[in-house]
Amino acid sequence: MSFLGFPLDPSPTLAHETARTSSVLRLTPRSLATCLAACAALVACQSDRAPASARSAEDGISVVGGVPFRAVFEVVDRIALEEPAGIVNVWPVASIAADEFLIADTREAQVRVYSPTGKLRRAFGPGTGQVESLSYLVRAVRLEDSALLTAGLLGQLTVIPEVAAEAAYTVATPLFLLRDVVVLDEPRILLVGPDSSSAALLHIWDIQRERIVRSFFVPPTRFDRAVITTFPTVAVATRAGTIAAAYTFSDTIVFFDTLGTEQSRLHIPIQPFVVPGRSLPPAGNGAERQALVNRFTPIQDLFWIDDDQLLVQWAKGTAFGQEWGLLLMDTQGKRVWAIAPAPRLVGVRGDDFLFESPRGESPNEWVVARMH
Repeated sequence: MSFLGFPLDPSPTLAHETARTSSVLRLTPRSLATCLAACAALVACQSDRAPASARSAEDGISVVGGVPFRAVFEVVDRIALEEPAGIVNVWPVASIAADEFLIADTREAQVRVYSPTGKLRRAFGPGTGQVESLSYLVRAVRLEDSALLTAGLLGQLTVIPEVAAEAAYTVATPLFLLRDVVVLDEPRILLVGPDSSSAALLHIWDIQRERIVRSFFVPPTRFDRAVITTFPTVAVATRAGTIAAAYTFSDTIVFFDTLGTEQSRLHIPIQPFVVPGRSLPPAGNGAERQALVNRFTPIQDLFWIDDDQLLVQWAKGTAFGQEWGLLLMDTQGKRVWAIAPAPRLVGVRGDDFLFESPRGESPNEWVVARMH
């Protein structure tokens, strides 16, 4: 079972905004129950104006005005990521580049570097003999000097130099839950998650000075601090000096410059879009909680396709697991197309869209598709 894109067996992970103004933490049963209760409480007070899910009996579409996957995409290739013996990719978070795939394997606590065809080049973390101290990984990215930077859920950043003779080192950030990291322009990176000193969820980190130089992006004010702390997920995409960010329980994309100054906002035109409300009623039993969680439509990922188009990925719980959806919109807020259900989109590389294979037995099996 999973929620918000992460398996619930090891951990939970961590939206409608009226104003137009790719980790695993092993939790105790008590803390897991607390997070599930918070999930249920939020879903219970969803927006009254969200319409019921409209599903076509003919094509299984569960988004209003949606189209089938095959109407938009054509599968042109398949990729199987090579895995060392004893490794099972449970929830890999991928960073896609033209010449490599970087996989942060959350359960195995490993970073693996692959060629564009899926051949394993290098691996770091427990069991690899290199940088064995990695843990609770949420993302791996490549810095401008070719070093690898890994982000850990508990706020730690580890830099692994490209030159093997140079030692890797780890730095603790003030974030008590680090959900993602994005490279801006060295020496600055963007950290996603809450810290103890502000309500902001985006933080510009100076790698050289090892400190936060700016914090910004406060989620909608109707969510109290406990909600934001429990669900600190923000989908982020960057392009040409602009940061696009969407809180997981919001239907609004907020645009910032790379100094953290807000530029504009856009409504995400998804229907139906089920979101939590303002108050936190008591949670029911386990079955009731799961039924409520399955009514969510949380934003999971943003992908900037070109200068004037953004791809939004969301996830929705169902009785059979998790249903993913995709929506392509322009930067004026107009919807181009929507697909739900869809395979989980792993990343975009030029004209290639990399999806988890719907027929694959594990998440290391991908299909490469292109728009018609």
